[in-house]
Amino acid sequence: TARFTQVAPNGAVTLVTARLERPGRMRFQYDPPSPLLLVAGHGFVLFSDTQLGQTTNIPIGQTPLGILLAPRIDLLGGGLRIKNKHRLPGELQLTLVRGANPGEGSLTLTFATDPLNLRHWTVTDAQQQRTTVTLRDVRLGGTFDPSLFEPNAPSVNPSRGGGAG
Repeated sequence: TARFTQVAPNGAVTLVTARLERPGRMRFQYDPPSPLLLVAGHGFVLFSDTQLGQTTNIPIGQTPLGILLAPRIDLLGGGLRIKNKHRLPGELQLTLVRGANPGEGSLTLTFATDPLNLRHWTVTDAQQQRTTVTLRDVRLGGTFDPSLFEPNAPSVNPSRGGGAG
């Protein structure tokens, strides 16, 4: 479980509670007043906007999030390619693309180097729109109620957690 700040391509800032269970399962519960919910499971990413009454399903393998939700992030195989690598004091930044479909977008991971841990990521979609996520309050380990990764799962109060994390 983690809390994060998301900066959308239009500059809008939203607070989000994230639950990630690899492989392939994720839930981003956006804080009110945002009407957004992002759920990954069963091979798809579901993006729901309750305000507009719209839901979009995309095969997880066709999104940059598919890289993050893979059973293992394999930089030496598995179809990934390191597009860019930058070292800064105390920081390592890797931009990953799928070798077969680099036009689908990229995922840039930024790590603190001592100790090595993920600080933030930027998803660049096929239209070159960037969304940046900055992590905080990260809790590793544990499992979640599988129903959290179903499209129709109810909202979960971030303070209650909805499972270990």
